[in-house]
Amino acid sequence: MKRLLFVFLCFFGAGVVRAQESALVGAYGVRVYFRQASSTLDLSLDGNGACLESVLDTLRHLRRDTLCTIRSVRIAAGTSPEGRSDYNKRLSQERAASVASWLRERISLPDTLLRLDARGVDWAGLTAVVDSS
Repeated sequence: MKRLLFVFLCFFGAGVVRAQESALVGAYGVRVYFRQASSTLDLSLDGNGACLESVLDTLRHLRRDTLCTIRSVRIAAGTSPEGRSDYNKRLSQERAASVASWLRERISLPDTLLRLDARGVDWAGLTAVVDSS
């Protein structure tokens, strides 16, 4: 049975730079799902492949835009509440690293841009899923 777990990819600080001034244009976020107790990225699960391809398309578009600078790409990962806290923390770290590795294999991003946020149990994400059902 698959459990909700997400990796939230967010492009912070994609800004427009003119005359040494910058303004935050926005952030872009997606959810990526993993099977229960797994950090293996499954592109066929719940549209993960299409979702991650759209992330790549967005990153490529932003990098081509000469008026735009990507300041960071945050990969936040969490787990469902089953299991011990230390296990869930480690699993969320592995999931964030799995998505980061997938991105690095497909697009050149300096390590300084990638920010991995391993949250352990994702109570906020679980609450949002329950509220939307």
